[in-house]
Amino acid sequence: MAATPVAPPRGWPLGGLSDLAGQQADADAPQPPAAADCFRLAWSSGERAIRESLINILLTRPGERLMRPDFGAGIRDWVHRPNDETSRGLLATVIERAVRRHEPRIALDAVEVVAHPDDPALVGITLRYRILASGARDGLALTLAPER
Repeated sequence: MAATPVAPPRGWPLGGLSDLAGQQADADAPQPPAAADCFRLAWSSGERAIRESLINILLTRPGERLMRPDFGAGIRDWVHRPNDETSRGLLATVIERAVRRHEPRIALDAVEVVAHPDDPALVGITLRYRILASGARDGLALTLAPER
């Protein structure tokens, strides 16, 4: 009896940082679970799991996640809005509310949304937070850019 070839696993359709910044996804981008052995999946843990959760919260549009219609910040919806102080302030508020509501493992210290000094089409987003379990301080920085 001939062995049946097994198809390689497919990645989950999660938007990564490459979609967000027009660059190669970095090591902190959410990854699909990998096989730990033949019966288990390997999942992220600790600080990496928190960073992946934050990225998922930022990239998920409200209404996109099944059974959780209020989940997410939907920052991609802000790509083609004016890059002015009002829009950046509203985006910071949306991000802050979504993160505070959906990531209980951290205390959010600051959300900064600023215009890029060299390119008016780019918006820099920086989150500063403290991990409650360890007290460690960490941050996440993303660049919101239109597709080119």
